[in-house]
Amino acid sequence: MKLLSEDISESSQEFFRFGELGSFVRSVVPSPNLGCVCEVDHIKPSVWFYLSRISGRKSLFPHLQELHWFIEEPSDTELLLVASSSLRRLFVCYGGCGTISREWSLSQSMLFRKTFNTVPHLTHLTIYDTGTGGAMFSACLSNSNIDMLRNLRRVSLDEEESVNLDVLRSLSFLESLEELTIGIDSIDDVDFVGFPALTKLSVTGAMSGTSPQVFNAFSSPHLRELTVCDRSRWTDTDNLLATSTTLTQRFPSIADLSLFLCAPLRAGASGASLEAALAPLFPLPIAKFSLKIQNSFVWPLADDFFTTLAQSWHHLRELSIVVPHHRSDPVLSDIISTQTLLALTRGCPQLHALRLPEMAVPQLGESGTFPVLQHPLRSLALDSLVEVLPADGQRLTDEEKCTEFALVLDKLFPELDTRNAPPGERPPPDLWKRILSGVRLCQLGRSNRVVQAEGAASHS
Repeated sequence: MKLLSEDISESSQEFFRFGELGSFVRSVVPSPNLGCVCEVDHIKPSVWFYLSRISGRKSLFPHLQELHWFIEEPSDTELLLVASSSLRRLFVCYGGCGTISREWSLSQSMLFRKTFNTVPHLTHLTIYDTGTGGAMFSACLSNSNIDMLRNLRRVSLDEEESVNLDVLRSLSFLESLEELTIGIDSIDDVDFVGFPALTKLSVTGAMSGTSPQVFNAFSSPHLRELTVCDRSRWTDTDNLLATSTTLTQRFPSIADLSLFLCAPLRAGASGASLEAALAPLFPLPIAKFSLKIQNSFVWPLADDFFTTLAQSWHHLRELSIVVPHHRSDPVLSDIISTQTLLALTRGCPQLHALRLPEMAVPQLGESGTFPVLQHPLRSLALDSLVEVLPADGQRLTDEEKCTEFALVLDKLFPELDTRNAPPGERPPPDLWKRILSGVRLCQLGRSNRVVQAEGAASHS
C-alpha cells in the first residue's frame, strides 16, 4: 500500500484508487522480509485516522479476512479502523509494553470489547504477549469480551506467558472452540469444566504437582491431538503417573500425544518406573506418540519397555522416544536391541515412522534369526549406535557390523527410505550412514532380481 505524504481530498483520484484497491484486500500480513508479526505496523497512527476520516468512517478494507497487528502504546486504537465485519483470522502482538499499568488494562479491555463486537465471524485468534506475564490475556479475554465470539474455533496465546484461572474459565465457555494453545503455571483448584468441542490442545508451563488440577478444567471427549510441555524444575514418575491418569479420564479419544519433560525425570516415592507411569495411557487409541526428556534420565530403556508399548498400542503409526544419552559401559540387559524392532514390527503393523534414542549393533550371525517380513515402515532414526562386547570378547569389524544391521533392516522393513533418513538428536555417525548404504544395496539387488524374473517370464 502506498504511504500518503500529503493531504488529499476525498474526491481526489489518489484516494479513489486507494478505496477501490482496498476492497480487494483479503489479508494484511507481515512482509516475508520482516518475518515477525511484531514488526508489521510501520504506518503511523495519524495516517490511519486520516484515512478513516476522509472515507466517512467506512471500512478501509471491507472484505478483509486476515489481519496481523502490532500494539505498542495503550492509546493505539487503529485496530478498530482496520478490522471489518468480514474478518476471520486476527493476530495481535504486543511489544515494548514494560510494566502493565491500569491504563494498559483498561484500554485493552475496551479496545477488544469494541473490536470483538465488530468481528462477529472471527474464527482464529492469536495473541503474542511476551514480557507482560500474561497480563494482556486477562485484559483482552474477559468473560464479557469472549462472550461475543461464538464462532471462534482456534485460540493461540503466547506459550511463553501464562493464562490465569479467569482467562481459562472464559475460554471454557466457548462451545465452538476446537483448537487451543496456552501457557500455564500454577493453577489453584479448578471449579469449572468446559471445552466440549476441543479436538487439539497444546499446554506449556511448570506443571509438576498441579497438572492434574489444570486438566480437570477440560471435558473434551473428542480431543484427538494433545501436546504437553512441562517446564518444571523437577518432576518424578509419581507426578507423571497422576498426569497420565487424568489425561486418560479427560481425553478418552487421544490419537496423537506428545510429552516433553524439560526437568530431570526421577523416581517418585512409590518407585514407579517409566513404564508404570505411562500405563494409564495404554487403553487410549494412540496412533502417534512422542516422548522427549530433555535433561538427565535415571532409567536405561530396554527391549521390555518397547515390547509393552507394541502390545498396548497396536494402531501406532509414529513413535518417537528421545532421552538423554548417558551410557558409558552398556550391558545386554539394559539396552535397546534389534529385538525391539521385531516387537514393534509384529505389534504395530501400521507403523511408518520410528525414532529411538539408541540401539545396540547386532552380534555376528544375528540377522539369520530374523524372519522376512513385509512391514511398511518408511522412516527410521537412531540417535546413537552402541557396540556391546560379545561374550567371547571378539569385536566385530565395521564391515561386519554394517552387514549384520543392514540385513536385519532389509528383512524387517523392505520399503525403508534410506536416502531421506531423518537426523536424530545427534548427527548420525558414519557407521549409520554405511548401514543405510548396505540396506540400499539389498533393495537394489532385490529389485534387479524382480526385473530379471519378469524378463524371464516374458520370454517363456
